[in-house]
Amino acid sequence: ISQDRFESEVNSSINDWKSQTINQFLETIKIFQAVSRGNQLMSQQLLYYGYIDSNDRKMNVEVAEYFNCSCTLSSSCLFPIGIIDVSDINSTPTSIIIRVPIFFLGCYPIDGLMKSTLECFYNLSCMLELDIFVLHSPGYSFNFSNLNRNLNLPNETIELIINRLMIDSW
Repeated sequence: ISQDRFESEVNSSINDWKSQTINQFLETIKIFQAVSRGNQLMSQQLLYYGYIDSNDRKMNVEVAEYFNCSCTLSSSCLFPIGIIDVSDINSTPTSIIIRVPIFFLGCYPIDGLMKSTLECFYNLSCMLELDIFVLHSPGYSFNFSNLNRNLNLPNETIELIINRLMIDSW
């Protein structure tokens, strides 16, 4: 066969492989999301709470509602992530001291993650503000370097990054 045809066939095979790899990866994520929703697997991020009825020892689980959105009514609820005041025993995600910009928790953790961006990781002042609230061992020095803006845009969602398998170029 000619060199042009050979190169064309090789490029076609490579492109098919890329497409199949991306599709298989995304299907795996979709299956994980569907199983989580279908089995109503619960998150531990305070979106759900339970209590035990001492009379009959049954656990009743209720879905909490934050920011006027209930995961019972809509699986597309997004809740801002941040530092909450834990000195108040009744703290809820609505008592956020500092919010991580464009970073969310959803009814299912993966849903919030997919709609989030890494914007804060591109910004030293944002990281320093969050670092104030992190407990460190003595002698710890916060060492941070911004993410490379040439690889991903700060406002690009994690979903878009994952949709291309976190690959910047083939």
